[in-house]
Amino acid sequence: MRLILSLVLAFGLLPNTAKAYSSKQVRQSLPENTKKISVAGNGIDGAKVTIVKSAQISTPQIEIVIVADTEENARFLESSLALEDENGEVTIGSRLSLYSCQISMFNGNITFIKGGCFFKTTVFLPTNSTVEVYSDGALKTERVKGMPNSELIALIDEASFSEEKLKLVDEYLNSYKGRGTPSLSAQELGHIIEEISMSTEQMIAFKKLAPFVSDKSNLPEAIEESFSFNSDKKDALSFLISGAR
Repeated sequence: MRLILSLVLAFGLLPNTAKAYSSKQVRQSLPENTKKISVAGNGIDGAKVTIVKSAQISTPQIEIVIVADTEENARFLESSLALEDENGEVTIGSRLSLYSCQISMFNGNITFIKGGCFFKTTVFLPTNSTVEVYSDGALKTERVKGMPNSELIALIDEASFSEEKLKLVDEYLNSYKGRGTPSLSAQELGHIIEEISMSTEQMIAFKKLAPFVSDKSNLPEAIEESFSFNSDKKDALSFLISGAR
């Protein structure tokens, strides 16, 4: 379901120290069943996403401030915004793949702007909200459920060093403390092992995750395909027989 963002205020949101610019504040209430909010890229800067909790609201809300050198460019950016809701997982993004945004700031004020920019995004949550907010794929709020396997794999694929990947494995396991038990497939574990370059770290990751594999009968094949050295394959199989239950 696509939600249309509504314009609630135009012009004069920020101190007008630049020669001239237009601004728009776009705010939308989200469905009551919202459980996850993702702020996507395409110009919506994830670093400028702020979370505000308020006792004055009962459902999540999202607000985006747009600034531009002309009213026409501000309206153009506003028209590109879209919110999509799939079973309570809301994604906000821009339909634009290319546009111009140049901006300079001094003491918190805009001193120069050319084109149009998504200036900042604020997500308003009820005080006791359990909604998770993601910005450019990174979690901005406290985790309320275990890390999905797809998120772990995506983060491991992006990480550069084996040490980083091991920290992600620990974060994945810790995210389930008090929230259930993780479960992954032999194929998923095999992929994780392949993405870790160092033999020692591969074995550490394997021993941490193997007990949570749901289809352990497929682990021997995953071990054969994911480990490079025969000695590591032998150690992994021994661990599987003796410890990964």
